[in-house]
Amino acid sequence: MNIQLSLPRLGTLAEALREQEYPSAIQLSRTLIDKGFEATPKTVQGDITNLRDTFGIDILYHRGKDGYFISEEGKIASDEFLDFLGMSRVSDIIGQALQEQKEVSPYVNFENEGLWAGTRWLPTLVTAVKSHKWIGFDYRKFESDQTKHYSLMPLLLKQYQGRWYLIGQQQNGEDRTFGIDRIEELKIRDQGFTPPPGDPRDRFANVVGLDHSRGKVETVRFSCEPVQAQYIKTLPLHKSQRIIRDSTHETVFEVKVIPNYEFIQRILMLGAKVKVLQPKSLATEVYSHLIEAAKQYEQ
Repeated sequence: MNIQLSLPRLGTLAEALREQEYPSAIQLSRTLIDKGFEATPKTVQGDITNLRDTFGIDILYHRGKDGYFISEEGKIASDEFLDFLGMSRVSDIIGQALQEQKEVSPYVNFENEGLWAGTRWLPTLVTAVKSHKWIGFDYRKFESDQTKHYSLMPLLLKQYQGRWYLIGQQQNGEDRTFGIDRIEELKIRDQGFTPPPGDPRDRFANVVGLDHSRGKVETVRFSCEPVQAQYIKTLPLHKSQRIIRDSTHETVFEVKVIPNYEFIQRILMLGAKVKVLQPKSLATEVYSHLIEAAKQYEQ
């Protein structure tokens, strides 16, 4: 199945599984037909397998209710897939408008055009990850004008702050992360590989962003003034986030994370609107960063 062409169909199926209560294969096929897709109970079962194998969505069958459902663990993967699909839909709309030579700029405003860089590689990379095929590509770092060639076992595609990253492993067993916007001359090779044991997504379960290499999981508590708290409630810093105390004066949040570089950067971005309460070591580190930043404005 062509992944890029099947995305709308798979997205419709994933949404139906989230919205309907234990839908059967027949009900799901009717949903697809109503949305303009050709479908039978047999093709629906193939689509479900595709959602499981390609996008890691844990879809189970309930014999008593004679229907399918997404497990609690699978809901996270389904959310990520639907986010991915939403970005693809926007990209398709813009691409179609450009092909028809319509003026897009009066209706769509991007904060950073670079956020779309490299997304052309996504279908190829999804195919490589799914089929367990080695890839080769040239990579250009931000600090260099020169490209370097890499061979990689592609294991995972991860989105962070609007950019897509490729997570993989080199021949020597070293884990590597590459921004796909800096990939050039990507090729899927004939050589296959056996993925290392475990789910590659698990290494990011306790971190914000991409750096999962340092530290242990800690219980972090921070307080916010009421207005900023509303933003953090709707856009959590981490999936473990919960509210400890909520009042008209402040909201105290708790997350269980490895306080890596990206997490500290997210805290610093909030400036005076947030205060780290615990652990003391993290509060001290954030304080030190703020003092260093303030020194740059001293006369």
